[in-house]
Amino acid sequence: MNELIRAAIRQPGSLNWWVAPTFSITRKGWRELFAFLPEEIIANVSRTEVMVELVNGSSIWFKSADNPDSLLSEGLDFVVVDEAARVSEEAWGRALRPALSDKLGRAAFTATPAGKNWLYRLWLRGQDALDTEVESWRFATTDNPYIPRGEIAAARKGMVERYFRQEYLAAFEDDVGAVFPQARRQATGAFEEPGAQEVVIGVDWGKHQDASVFVVLDVARNTVVALDRQLQVDYTLQMGRLGALVERWRPRMMVAEMNSAGDPLVEQLRRDLPCPVEGFLTTAASKRQLIDALALAIERGDITYPDVPELVGELEAFRYELTAAGNVRYAAPSERYHDDCVMALALAWHAAAHTRPPVVRWLGE
Repeated sequence: MNELIRAAIRQPGSLNWWVAPTFSITRKGWRELFAFLPEEIIANVSRTEVMVELVNGSSIWFKSADNPDSLLSEGLDFVVVDEAARVSEEAWGRALRPALSDKLGRAAFTATPAGKNWLYRLWLRGQDALDTEVESWRFATTDNPYIPRGEIAAARKGMVERYFRQEYLAAFEDDVGAVFPQARRQATGAFEEPGAQEVVIGVDWGKHQDASVFVVLDVARNTVVALDRQLQVDYTLQMGRLGALVERWRPRMMVAEMNSAGDPLVEQLRRDLPCPVEGFLTTAASKRQLIDALALAIERGDITYPDVPELVGELEAFRYELTAAGNVRYAAPSERYHDDCVMALALAWHAAAHTRPPVVRWLGE
């Protein structure tokens, strides 16, 4: 923000932009502007156009990059691209970069890394001593003297390692990679009998292309004690097999996928089974939360499961991919692979997290 204001003051009549991935992030920059801009040099403020004119004829505009066509412009003198890793390469290459050529303008980028995308390639240019057009720096949260080391350590304990490296160490992680690199380590061999009848069940439905998988998780020891995987089995038979699992294990809770065909099946489970049944609607956001929780549990060694080839194979094959917008997409690597066991295990872990009793202490203890 300081660089943006300095550019507008030093060059009278200049056109300066602050660009962010969305308007909500742009508004944050808009609010920060008035914390630093001296009132005496402001000539006009347009909240409708999100623009400020200065007494020297310069202007500062705030733009969203969600529609690259809206960034096509006359020549720019200076542009700040905020959260640049989540701005599309099209917005930079087709709209902003050409607009700087008319006036030989400058650009500054600030970002948390989001994979090895176009910003990473630009950052590499800044590390090349022979490239005189770009300069780049990288600072980790650990370099910040105002954040206690204890807070950083606490964050690391509660985050998947690749997210910690990205958010706190400013590391450019690979765009595609394994979600569960420690999957084999947590496979303990054969099924174990539970120490107590404190179990939950995770249910991922399938019928034709995908399998239906039921995972029974011992909450007391965080270990999988049963797994039922079925392919091309009629839903009526699936419901019977699930009912047999409930009768055998008497779970505290069941969490079942409720997308598409799962919705009426969840309603039937609630009518027919004697245990609480929670439906889980899988969206891009909810799937990320579900998978991240399981990934953290496996990284920390909080969960174990038998060495079932289908389960361990799916965990090892499961991948994440960063989209152009910097969002995470989780999936099996191709149509030849499945993620039904992964999802059922994640749903069981989700159920366990919601059913563990709180620690109760009597007065005087």
